[in-house]
Amino acid sequence: MDTLNPGLAWRKREDQTVPRKTYSEEFRRDAVELYRSTPGANVVGDAADFA
Repeated sequence: MDTLNPGLAWRKREDQTVPRKTYSEEFRRDAVELYRSTPGANVVGDAADFA
């Protein structure tokens, strides 16, 4: 963090890229089906279950 210019701390650094996860089509279909078939489900809670 740049302590002399704290505003720069919020800028994205080019050297800090995080690889994006890729999921199979089967996994995606299963996740959507689980979400749709679970009463009271929410995206945040289900995402935590799959992580």
